[in-house]
Amino acid sequence: MKHLLKLIIIFCLSCSHGLIERSETAVPDIYVSTGRLGKAVIKNAYTELSIRRVSEKEIKQILSNKAFASDSTCRIPRLLFFMLTIKNTGEFPLFFTGGSVLYGKIRHSAVEPEKFRQKFTSPMYDSFNFDKLTAARRVISPDIEFDFPADTINYKLDFILPDETVVRVMAFDYPPPAVTGYRLEFVLKIRNLPRTIGFNMKRFEYRTKGNRFIRKPDIDEDFF
Repeated sequence: MKHLLKLIIIFCLSCSHGLIERSETAVPDIYVSTGRLGKAVIKNAYTELSIRRVSEKEIKQILSNKAFASDSTCRIPRLLFFMLTIKNTGEFPLFFTGGSVLYGKIRHSAVEPEKFRQKFTSPMYDSFNFDKLTAARRVISPDIEFDFPADTINYKLDFILPDETVVRVMAFDYPPPAVTGYRLEFVLKIRNLPRTIGFNMKRFEYRTKGNRFIRKPDIDEDFF
């Protein structure tokens, strides 16, 4: 009985202190620059690659487009979504071969359509067109901040031509709650040579209201 009472008290206190917000943000360094909306960018001689976290709210907005969901009320899977943008700034075609999330000695590849269908078998996900959501799309006006999917079109090539910009939504399995730092890696291939581009990520957790809260940390706080 005492144990049950403690659980009730803890629940009431957590409700009174506001909702818990979580975010995933890239850690800036000499290779990674960060900007508004949590966007992180790495530039080199052959590419300009950027990532940003896609919130559940934004996923719902995307699913309101019938190209990505036949029913906008479909359940959103518990996955970690990122918007990956790749601009080919070199002279040769650029191939994207995949992404993965790493923490400790564990590496998980990005969730592909076949894995999605095996993992999320409930009929609640039937109207979710995961294949279309995660497919490559070409950005029509890459020099401005674009809207997905309004400013993008289907991209059927399996490589990125010079001066073209391609965007895709990528999904990963969530790292365990105890993991506060992880790494996202993306592999590109140019002239048959693989190149790995990575971002160190830090997870934040804070309350949205109340006198007692966990503040959203500054980006330059200690990492790892």
